[in-house]
Amino acid sequence: MHSIGKLRFDPKRAKDLFKEVINKLEKSKSNKDKELSRIAMRNMALIYHNSHFIKPFEWDNLTKISRLSDLKVNKLSNIKLKIAVKWYKKSYDLGDSISAYNLGLLYESDINGIKKVDYQAEYYFKKAVDFDNNNLYAKAKL
Repeated sequence: MHSIGKLRFDPKRAKDLFKEVINKLEKSKSNKDKELSRIAMRNMALIYHNSHFIKPFEWDNLTKISRLSDLKVNKLSNIKLKIAVKWYKKSYDLGDSISAYNLGLLYESDINGIKKVDYQAEYYFKKAVDFDNNNLYAKAKL
């Protein structure tokens, strides 16, 4: 077993593993399975959210372009952020406080195609506190 730091992070492999977990557990009625699925969905969102500014020209993004103008860094970043929002919302639907908080942050700021919507940001911050009363970051935003 390798300790932290000995293995290089491979986002493609991580996405595949998270999708496998989600596919197996998403329809389950067990609370433990739903929690694992929720965490895997949040981690999928975090991979896309964190990589929207790190590697916009990775091969998976280049297959999504249809016009030469789509090669702009902002366009590729928008695609990744929209995918991140999709995964955050799926995790949020299962009651994930951290995903609700991250959605609130995205709607609070005006970045790369996600428009600033204060009432929506406040809604997600309130839901984050509803899901987990110990989410102090969300409480501080209210």
